[in-house]
Amino acid sequence: MIRMRIKSNGVSADISIFRPEAARAEAHAILLPSSGEGDVRDQLVRMENALRCFLAMKEGAGLKVVMKRIFLSDPANQISAVKEICGNDGAALSVIGQSPLYGAVKAGMMVIFTSEVNLANRNGLVCVERGNYSDFWFTGGAIGGVDSYEATKLLFHNLTEGLKREGLTLERDCHRTWIYVRDIDNRYRGMVKARNEVFREEGLTDSNHFIASTGIEGANAVFDALVTMDAYSAGGLERTQTVYLKGETHLNRTSDYGVSFERGTAIIYGDRRHVFISGTASIDNKGQVVAPGNIVKQAQRMIENVNILLNEGAAKSEDIMHIIVYVRDIADSGKIKEIMEENYPHIPYIVVQASVCRPGWLVEMECMAITDKGSDEYAPY
Repeated sequence: MIRMRIKSNGVSADISIFRPEAARAEAHAILLPSSGEGDVRDQLVRMENALRCFLAMKEGAGLKVVMKRIFLSDPANQISAVKEICGNDGAALSVIGQSPLYGAVKAGMMVIFTSEVNLANRNGLVCVERGNYSDFWFTGGAIGGVDSYEATKLLFHNLTEGLKREGLTLERDCHRTWIYVRDIDNRYRGMVKARNEVFREEGLTDSNHFIASTGIEGANAVFDALVTMDAYSAGGLERTQTVYLKGETHLNRTSDYGVSFERGTAIIYGDRRHVFISGTASIDNKGQVVAPGNIVKQAQRMIENVNILLNEGAAKSEDIMHIIVYVRDIADSGKIKEIMEENYPHIPYIVVQASVCRPGWLVEMECMAITDKGSDEYAPY
């Protein structure tokens, strides 16, 4: 694993690079303006320039952007600048209203790169063709004029229809979702009800598996859209390549309290293993909030839970490619950054404002790790 930081024209880019010898490389980056200087357009331009700077370096040689997530302070007023400045490379583009908690910074960026791939936009999905497999990113999800239940049903319909046209299914091929709910304290139940129904209809149950997911507060540029959704699917996998992570010593089954998602998922390739950790908070194996009201103890339990899940997926914290941290109260952001620097000093991360799905949870994190613990019985990534 290579870790590097680029400082270019008022932007800091923290980057993780997984580049096995004679194999397809991957990189993840978190980019942030060093200060809140300039408007959102200026900040986006500077981050895009930093991206190009990295790709022109020897460490970025051969890499191609396949997915971007843009975190915005005011998406309704900033979306036009994002589309103009960040949407011209063919990559999947996710835009979400979650303010980066770095002073007057208006926008932050998470980027995933892969080498030796071709991009195609079809059936509402961005397809990343990579040899024996293909990735499919769904980042078009925001539907206005309906409640959170109907919006979620429609978004999953759009996703499943796009997958079916590619010969894929939600149950077999979708491995990660991100569901953002505006005013989650009041509208989370509608999303959960819809997701539960869709999963039953598509054959996802507690007796086989669900999908790794983050369900979190988030807005979008459509003023009356209550739910936004992104999803990641991978085509060409054998069923035995996917392992579902439970962490049952520390976490309960999500179905115990009526929701449907996996705590984490590992995908095994011939030359590596991808480990997706869902949004994880301070919870115990009875489903109870640990350390109510205490941001430090909640962060510590959150990290402990993540480490349990990583270990179950044959990974460790040193294998993490990037982290996204969601903080309910902006007053806690300074303490959370201290904790992140202490525990993950060299790993790209971003802290954004977003309420977690249960009011008692003050902080949540998600991450993705890559390790070289693959299996020779499968084709390489």
